[in-house]
Amino acid sequence: MKKIKSAKLLVFLMVLVLMLSLTVTALAANTNGSITVNNVTPSTVLKVYPILYSETNTGGTYTYTFADPSYKTVFITVLNAHDASFGFTASTSDATIMAAVSSLSTNSTFTENLKTALETAVGSTTPLYTLGSTDYTASVGNPNLGTITKTGINTGYYLIMDGTTYPPGSDATLKSILGTANPNLVANMKSSTHTKPVKEVSEPAKTDGVNIGDVVSYTVTVPLPNFANYSAYTLKVIDTLGKGLTYKEITSVQIMNGATVVATLTSPTGYTFTSVPDALTGKTALTFNFGDVKDSWKDYIGYSLVIKYSATVNADADLVSGTLENGVYAVENDQNIDGNGTKVYTYGFNIKKTNEAGDLLAGVKFEVYAGTTATGSPLTFTKVGDNYIYNPLGTITELVTDANGAIKVFGLKSGSYTLKETYTLPGYNPMADKTFTLGGGSTGTIYTDLDIINYTGKELPSTGGAGTILFTILGCAVIAGGVIFLIVNRRRAVSK
Repeated sequence: MKKIKSAKLLVFLMVLVLMLSLTVTALAANTNGSITVNNVTPSTVLKVYPILYSETNTGGTYTYTFADPSYKTVFITVLNAHDASFGFTASTSDATIMAAVSSLSTNSTFTENLKTALETAVGSTTPLYTLGSTDYTASVGNPNLGTITKTGINTGYYLIMDGTTYPPGSDATLKSILGTANPNLVANMKSSTHTKPVKEVSEPAKTDGVNIGDVVSYTVTVPLPNFANYSAYTLKVIDTLGKGLTYKEITSVQIMNGATVVATLTSPTGYTFTSVPDALTGKTALTFNFGDVKDSWKDYIGYSLVIKYSATVNADADLVSGTLENGVYAVENDQNIDGNGTKVYTYGFNIKKTNEAGDLLAGVKFEVYAGTTATGSPLTFTKVGDNYIYNPLGTITELVTDANGAIKVFGLKSGSYTLKETYTLPGYNPMADKTFTLGGGSTGTIYTDLDIINYTGKELPSTGGAGTILFTILGCAVIAGGVIFLIVNRRRAVSK
């Protein structure tokens, strides 16, 4: 009897092992999946997270298993939020959940909501794969655009996120991809936002500041995003000059790959240009309109649009702050992408003229020289109200203190200057030439205060002056008289 029971148990175990082996065979995991992401750049890094793994049944259908149990909760939450009639709970089978997901695969609102929720769910967890330059293959004609491919992966449902490190000042990101690799997931990468345009001012204006009348050169760089999958890509660059700057001319408009010029654009075939001043604010809007460049610039993805132009510093610069500001932004498919602003500084000085008692002295005159000595030609100015504004074409060379003993000068770059007093009030001694320094770059003080005192009294004789000459003449006369006296006395002595 016992032998019969043992035989039955052995048969049962053999059948069970056979059934298990058949089950494993029927639900074998597939590793023939692949991911292909098109229209990426050499610097693109993709983080790949498995959300569900799929296994092929003997009948050709799939069985899904969540890679992390928490992901099932995400699916249930998003599905119920989309349609409360689902009423899914933790006990709902994976197959039922995936059937619902499959029925909503063409619903973009649901797909985006699920993708956003999964992005939050994966958080800072380590991706299964990090794909980058070693998985990149450049396209023909443009090394900055190509494909990232990963083969030999488990089939399933994957979330692909942007892991690229972008340069400073960039807010660029790539839209995440949520798709099924059964066996092949093929997707086109698309930028969601773009790298900001960057504006720079040339040296020495950037460091030394500017004189009114100087010509300042600007460079605007707009990195071109990955627009390969856009239906259109329209681009404008709008640069706003402050009221202290007058547009002069365009130097060049080019497509650059690093330091290499790829294409030179000219108006009106390559772009249209307008310069429109605003009478109310005094600002000028420079607009470079390139139109829809999706097809004509397809080989320039990953390169940069570089615009160079110049402007002249005018007398409308801000007298209080000494700042000449301007900003730039790009308009891509009617979306404004703000860039950085730039500032150029101009400097000035205030003179306060008094006597030793502190009384204000009006009518004292000065000349200003560039450098540490009062040599060469004095600087020229134009008077606007109570202010002397530097003007290389001006006609005023003498600055005169007003009723408050004051002179205000504006519109000079940083550096050394020398002040020479050319007219002194009667009864006062003139000031010795005074050398001073303006500015110091963007961190310098805009105005330098010069307190100058005139002292009363007669001018003291100095080396080479009239007093010295007088004393010399008198001394010579005394010596000559003494010599004559000695000669006469000797002759008298001899005659005796």
